Amino acid sequence: MKQFLLIPIFFMLCTGIMAQDTLSQKEVKKEASVKKKQRKEAEAERKFKEAGQLLETRHFILQAKFIKNREGSRISVNPLLNFIQIDSNQAFLQIGFYQFVGPNQAGGISADGRITRWKLEKSDKRKTYTLFMSVITNRGNIDIFMDINQNSYATATLSGITSARLTYDGDLLPTDKSDVHKGWTP
Repeated sequence: MKQFLLIPIFFMLCTGIMAQDTLSQKEVKKEASVKKKQRKEAEAERKFKEAGQLLETRHFILQAKFIKNREGSRISVNPLLNFIQIDSNQAFLQIGFYQFVGPNQAGGISADGRITRWKLEKSDKRKTYTLFMSVITNRGNIDIFMDINQNSYATATLSGITSARLTYDGDLLPTDKSDVHKGWTP
């Protein structure tokens, strides 16, 4: 009879202990997710500040992973050949493909020029930067409108005298941390 009474009491105690364990496991998961979120926010803030420093010092490269034309066709490209390099008041723009030989000896077209207009805006609320610049190159005048998000991912739209537009999507990197192949410019 004593055993018959002890078995339900034992099960009630075990169930209570297990419930406490699950509650503590939930707390541990919640705490881990809060820490992960804080790490992501800190990393995004760090990258946002780094992007700001690159833009303010005017020493960076946008290495394109994708290029989009005015019809909206998006093409995956090689970042070593497709980039926009800014160095102080100079800009170097290049589009290239390994399959073709172009006038720049890198499978495409290169343009080297001087920046004549520079307008940088910062949005602390959205953690983004917007940059507008005009460049006078050996291939004509080019306007570049660039959006940079908090992860240093940038979208740059190039337009010139004609209605043609070209959009570069890729990473914004310091000049010393990027590896690009510059083509020849006339």
